[in-house]
Amino acid sequence: MLPLGTYTPQGYITSWNDYSHMKGADMSTVTVKVAGMTCSHCASSVHDELGSIPGVTGVDVDLSSGKATVESDSPVDNDALKTAVEEAGYQLAG
Repeated sequence: MLPLGTYTPQGYITSWNDYSHMKGADMSTVTVKVAGMTCSHCASSVHDELGSIPGVTGVDVDLSSGKATVESDSPVDNDALKTAVEEAGYQLAG
């Protein structure tokens, strides 16, 4: 997510409503729970694998909650998320 006051080609972001409008209708965000991450290296591995999925535009991994949020141009297939997390050496939880 871009901070308030950031300039984009569409103008300055002055509110979160501006940001969500600029993302576009086709943008997608999904949050998954990842089991087994215990350190920043774990989170980095998951981040890199999720970021390599075609169409993914942003990844945020929160080690303390064990959650990874993925932003993409279009919805990401659940199997692609699962495969990426497994490639990093972890499992989707829940």
